[in-house]
Amino acid sequence: LVRDFWLCESFHSGQRQLFACRDYQSNGIRYRVYYRGGTIPKAVARVEQDEAGERLRWSAYEADAGPLCDTAPPAQIPESSHHIGTGVCESTSGQSTPCSAFEDASASQSHVIHYMVFYDKDGNGIEAIEPLSVRPNDGALVARLAFMIGAELANTDCCRQRALDYLAYSFEKYPDSDAYRKEYEWQRLEQEAFRNQDTCIGTGTVN
Repeated sequence: LVRDFWLCESFHSGQRQLFACRDYQSNGIRYRVYYRGGTIPKAVARVEQDEAGERLRWSAYEADAGPLCDTAPPAQIPESSHHIGTGVCESTSGQSTPCSAFEDASASQSHVIHYMVFYDKDGNGIEAIEPLSVRPNDGALVARLAFMIGAELANTDCCRQRALDYLAYSFEKYPDSDAYRKEYEWQRLEQEAFRNQDTCIGTGTVN
């Protein structure tokens, strides 16, 4: 990355429009990625060294699907957030500015949070971040309830498999959750050890 999101103009759509642009460099070659909503760029162009011109490499207006650029969340918002779109927004002063949206629907969130990230129009980094609670995180609430039930059942002798099923649901729903992963893996190992012990006792191999 050689230049963060900035406000640029281009004719790539057949008419002059504003885009959120980002410049990258690979093997000494500079590329410019154009966004105007969504996670798929509208165009990717090679930039000449003196910036005197661009050579279009790919355009959404000429192809059905393009490269999906994974934009990492900035350090100021939770790492669990994922990119849901970049384009041009209108600032509170009525001016166009490049912006990105990130969504955090992780297991720890009772509500889904959208983070609007506004960038300096000249590419000098982030100007502002606005969090917005958009809806209840129903999936996280259900997963949390399943986790609590599974953890309780795991302490009983009657319902180990049922407990593992509840814990597996939470882990599969949110595989990035350390708490869900550790509890599920621990109880799975415990159940396997319990089964092996029963097998050994049943076959008379344990004195």
